[in-house]
Amino acid sequence: PVMEAIAAGSLHAEIVAVVSNRSKALILEKGKSLGVTVTTQFVSSKGLTRDQYDAECTSVLVGAGVEYMLLVGYMRILSKQFCDYWAGRCINVH
Repeated sequence: PVMEAIAAGSLHAEIVAVVSNRSKALILEKGKSLGVTVTTQFVSSKGLTRDQYDAECTSVLVGAGVEYMLLVGYMRILSKQFCDYWAGRCINVH
């Protein structure tokens, strides 16, 4: 619904990144369909601690210019560092 609301002009926002911890997540394909200006990336958590994984995700998001984020279908427990960094700019809508 968010992507559709933006396309319809009823939500003033821009999607600049789509990130998933599942390599075959359908949202990655949907993100790719938005165009070349969108960072669409699978970030593997294999072999990483929660803090390391969240730091990698933050790096990808910051690199893409993300200011605010929606966690859609995101079922991982977030680290304190991640929550502190994105405080007031992150909504979990799973």
